Amino acid sequence: MDLTLAGISAFRFYRVPPQVLALLPPVAQARDYGRRGLYGHPLVGEALGGTPLTCLATARRQSTGARWINWTLVQGELPFGHVLDTDFSIGVTSPALTLITLGRKLSVTRLAMAAYELTGYFSVFCPSDEMEEALASNAGMLRDSGVRSWHRVPREDGRRGDLWQRAPLADLDELASFARVNAKLRGAGKLAEALSLVNGVVASPFEARLSALLTFPRRLGGCTLEGFENNRKVVLDATGRTLSNKNACYVDLYHPGAPGGRPLAVECQGGAIHTLARAALDDADRQVALRGMGIDVIPVTYRQVRDVENYHALAGLIAGLCGRKLPSRTSQFVRAENALRHEILGDWAHMFD
Repeated sequence: MDLTLAGISAFRFYRVPPQVLALLPPVAQARDYGRRGLYGHPLVGEALGGTPLTCLATARRQSTGARWINWTLVQGELPFGHVLDTDFSIGVTSPALTLITLGRKLSVTRLAMAAYELTGYFSVFCPSDEMEEALASNAGMLRDSGVRSWHRVPREDGRRGDLWQRAPLADLDELASFARVNAKLRGAGKLAEALSLVNGVVASPFEARLSALLTFPRRLGGCTLEGFENNRKVVLDATGRTLSNKNACYVDLYHPGAPGGRPLAVECQGGAIHTLARAALDDADRQVALRGMGIDVIPVTYRQVRDVENYHALAGLIAGLCGRKLPSRTSQFVRAENALRHEILGDWAHMFD
């Protein structure tokens, strides 16, 4: 391997569904990165967002030359096992090293959002028109060949979306351990801080955004509501099982509630995503089952979060049910909150570019 993807190029590589990678031709001249063979390859144009590529350099003398590459320098001995092979004659940094190199150009807030994606049950990828045709015409072949495919989540209107369902690509505890053990690497401290903001494993960008708004500290514009748990498994009691015909369900954001109060389930509505690994209920059955167990359920839509006045009313309701008060709306907090909303409520597909 002469080239190793890092930073945003590695992050984009991890976003590509296996069925898309399976349809790309091999890279014949990855070794000679002075030629156009690699840079004109569909892997670069279709999956990696075109040139320039962001690639790993381990010495300053490497980080010059090719105008199709932005080099990111990681000096010293690389952590063992954190440069991985691909089927395209180029390498890719591990998810942990990808986040460290990606984070050099991101705020802590957006690095936390990137960590939510790699450790969550989703990716965001929009195929080109040509790839859409290839996926449709080769669906049978991909199925018969046993390619491990991700599930594509349709939009609410039934059209093909850019959200894909898959198993997590990284583990939060392992990422935190990597940042701690490799604390001398440039960017490790920022990664550790970003991971401390990640509240758990989520199944969609909406869940990550709502988690950030509710749980981020005051200095970053969040509501500072402690005690929430993402993707909490709730084992249903006899009433819940009767109402839902299921033994358990998963709550998007779960809180034990105020002292002496009822537990709280905050459920993200609209295009809800549930992994194949969990016993998913439809929204109505789940809410009835949870309420039957004495759990307060608050359904939240993205429209409510996007609208500032609606969001403030919603946050106040949730804080009250948690036995907490929202941060005082000082000028400093309002600026921080506006900055947080600006950073996380934009286009998720291009949030990390």
